[in-house]
Amino acid sequence: MDIKKIKSEILELCSEDAYGSWELWWNGSFGIPSSKIDDFRKDFIDIVESLVKEEKLIPFHHKDIGGSYIKVPFERLRLEFETEHSSPPDPDTYYWFEATEDGKKEDMALRS
Repeated sequence: MDIKKIKSEILELCSEDAYGSWELWWNGSFGIPSSKIDDFRKDFIDIVESLVKEEKLIPFHHKDIGGSYIKVPFERLRLEFETEHSSPPDPDTYYWFEATEDGKKEDMALRS
């Protein structure tokens, strides 16, 4: 899967809302063969990190009380761990992501 396709998939899922980002965990490999999963995982993490730095994605932590989200700093090592141990994902401790307005605009541009 090429970088543009991965980026498009991430932005599309995260543009729905933070809950939509959980499809990243449920479908995190996007059908990538197991022989290529390590390369895919690195590309995925690179893209998410870039989108956060560009302020197109916001990382959150899910707070159980009232179902709210708390904005948290992005840590590459944390996302690396989470992608390696995402079966099953833990919604109480793993990142949630939501696209910003700029992220949503890029999502629409990539899909058009």
